[in-house]
Amino acid sequence: MKDIDLNFPEGPYLIKIQEEKRVKMNHLKNSIPFHKSHLTRVINHLVEKGYILKEIDPEDQRGFIVSITEEGENISKKAMSVVKEWDELLTSVITKEEMNMIDNIQRKMVHKIAEYFGEDYIDEKNT
Repeated sequence: MKDIDLNFPEGPYLIKIQEEKRVKMNHLKNSIPFHKSHLTRVINHLVEKGYILKEIDPEDQRGFIVSITEEGENISKKAMSVVKEWDELLTSVITKEEMNMIDNIQRKMVHKIAEYFGEDYIDEKNT
C-alpha cells in the first residue's frame, strides 16, 4: 500500500468508506477489526490527505459522518486492486474448504479481540 500513499490501517478504512460512500464513524468502528483508538487517528490522516471528508452527524452531535472524495475514490480503487492481487496470490494455494476454515477462525479471533477491548462486534456476514 506504500506505493499508493496508504499505510495498512488506512487501506481497509478507505475501502470501506468507498463502498458505503457516506458512513457514520460508529459503523466503521464496528465493521473493521482494529481497536477504536486507531479510528480517529486514521480518519484524520485520510482527511489530511484529501481522501475523505468528515462532518458532524446531524442526528448525533457527538458523532461524525465520513464520505469519500473523488481523489479518495481513485486511491481506494488502487488499494482494492492491491488487495485483490494479494488475495489471489495467497488463496491460490488453499482449497475452498480451507478458506472457509480460515474465515471462521478469523471471525472468532476478531470477536475475541472486540470482547477483550469491550467493543461491540458486528459480524456482517451473519447479520
